[in-house]
Amino acid sequence: MLKETPKLPLIGGVIAAIGASVCCVGPLILLMLGISEVPG
Repeated sequence: MLKETPKLPLIGGVIAAIGASVCCVGPLILLMLGISEVPG
């Protein structure tokens, strides 16, 4: 394990948070805009 990059967990958490927010909020925004192209 490289101790020179302590930002990897932080970057991973940020990417995970962005992914989760896009996955959850994206379809809602599309529905609000009337562009419900999300299958399901």
